[in-house]
Amino acid sequence: VGTGTGRVLLSGHMDTVFKADDEFQQLVVGPDGSLRGPGVIDMKGGIVVMLNALRALDAQGLLTDANLTVVLNSDEEIGSLGSRPLLERLAAEHDLGLVFEGSMDNRLVRSRKGLGQVRLRVAGRESHAGSAHEEGVSANLELAHKVIAIESLTDYSKDLTVNVGVMSGGEKRNTVPGCAEAYVDLRFPSVEAGHALVEEIREIVSVPSSTYADYPGLPRTELWVNLHRPVKPPDTRVDELIAEAIGLSQLIGEPIDGTRYSGGGTDGSITQAVGLPTLDTLGLDGEGAHSSREKTSLRSFLARTKLAAIMIGRSLNN
Repeated sequence: VGTGTGRVLLSGHMDTVFKADDEFQQLVVGPDGSLRGPGVIDMKGGIVVMLNALRALDAQGLLTDANLTVVLNSDEEIGSLGSRPLLERLAAEHDLGLVFEGSMDNRLVRSRKGLGQVRLRVAGRESHAGSAHEEGVSANLELAHKVIAIESLTDYSKDLTVNVGVMSGGEKRNTVPGCAEAYVDLRFPSVEAGHALVEEIREIVSVPSSTYADYPGLPRTELWVNLHRPVKPPDTRVDELIAEAIGLSQLIGEPIDGTRYSGGGTDGSITQAVGLPTLDTLGLDGEGAHSSREKTSLRSFLARTKLAAIMIGRSLNN
């Protein structure tokens, strides 16, 4: 912490959605200057942009008295459930937040949906699949009914999406499964819409799809819910930052095309929710996030590093 007039919080995350044994593991630089690999835009590439911008500023002696904090967390893709208290505390100690998430279509994000996550855990009754099938209560079957009902809550006209991303159930092919679970992703445009969505899911969970007179209370579904990312609405202070970034991009010679509304999550939603104006798409521009198609370019890397260096430098002296 220095004596500079602007207190700036730079943040990003180190984790990606790819497991250690995923086939998509290496950075590949194409002959056309493309960059392909896990996290090139979401958001290891953004971390590289941030660090190189800071190196450039430091080489010019511009960080000597900087009032600057850098925080990199490793749980953003699962909701920043552990790092959220730290992010909120740091947000309260700064005047401006810059997050180095990537962008799409060469547009900066102006506002974002809220995010939530749900876990369903179904209890049934195990039994032999052949000689005593009628004595079993299939947790898999119950979960299947729940998944179909919950997925039907997606409504693009209302900017609501529900995605059952992970399912598992049973342990053996020849046994009626006694347990099953699923993890669900929620995206919603307002706080009210998020809570209404949760209530609809609670209603679905509360009513079993089948009843068993011999086994009262089964199947039974337990529900865990966490609305972990607040909605990030438009903010006049962030609009000023976006206008500054777009203007600077034109001077650099790599003009940004404008703004967009995003369903993607970011820690910028957390920091802005507690009062810190936060611009959250200063990382690399690209496409294919969360898939093996994830890519960006060396051109974007150079352009966004230049922009980040100027934005950080100006922010430290405001």
